[in-house]
Amino acid sequence: MNLDDKQMNRLEKFLSGEMNELETKDFQNEINASDELQEFVEMYEQLDWIQNDEHWEFQNQGADKVKEVAQQFRESDSVAFAEKIGSFQQGYLESNSPEKNIEKTVGKNIGKNIEKTTEKTGTQKSSWIRYASGLSIAACLAFVVYFTQFMTVGLNEIYSDNSSWDDLPSMTTKSEAATGTLLTESMKVEKLFKENKFEATIDLCSAINKNAQKINPNVLLYQGVSQLELNRYEDALKTFTLLSESNTLDFHKGYWYQSLVYLKQGNKEKAIEALELVRSKKDNFMFEKAGSILKELK
Repeated sequence: MNLDDKQMNRLEKFLSGEMNELETKDFQNEINASDELQEFVEMYEQLDWIQNDEHWEFQNQGADKVKEVAQQFRESDSVAFAEKIGSFQQGYLESNSPEKNIEKTVGKNIGKNIEKTTEKTGTQKSSWIRYASGLSIAACLAFVVYFTQFMTVGLNEIYSDNSSWDDLPSMTTKSEAATGTLLTESMKVEKLFKENKFEATIDLCSAINKNAQKINPNVLLYQGVSQLELNRYEDALKTFTLLSESNTLDFHKGYWYQSLVYLKQGNKEKAIEALELVRSKKDNFMFEKAGSILKELK
């Protein structure tokens, strides 16, 4: 948008509420007649929404409130808004360079501006425009972080709902439990895990796997989950991939636990891929639950 100093000053007074009733009415009519002015005012109001601290207070009201607000945003909306802010910021920097004056025609799609460059010394400056330009950077970053937080909270909720580890297999057989047999290495793994001694669990599982002639899927599960509890995501993924690529009967459990790693990481795309592998065969571990989660994510 190409505004002269007079127009800039009027716009600044309007947006800051400094116009009297008659001036406000006249300028409102001017806005209604101009798509460019409408777009500019709309963008300011969106920036002001982000800036206003009152709109951030609900973050402290718990995950349910955050999730409720998150559902009001679609990904395409957030991308379009970020592009709009970025376009405005770029335009301001170019139009206020000492070498050039950029004249912009801003249509309804502000992200696709057509720029006409003419050589000209000097610059047009407005205190409000400088403020809005600085605000646009902060607002864009805030919006992206805020929207990302919404997404992460949703994935973390799903992870929390499915990580009680009640579905981990018992390492103690019925006969061993009945006779009070001394703890085997596998039984020690389960005991250490239930005591939240995840480092010790990982070490013992590694030792068992190293000496074993064939893969023990249950040991891999305890090892991978312990790594996940310690946020060692890459290690956990390697462990669960080793399971999913094995020729054991429980190989498909690896898909489910890979999805939990991605959910905890906040990686929606990868989580969906892993869950779809779970759904690839009806007999796979957590087939039904994976379907329910996919409905939430898509």
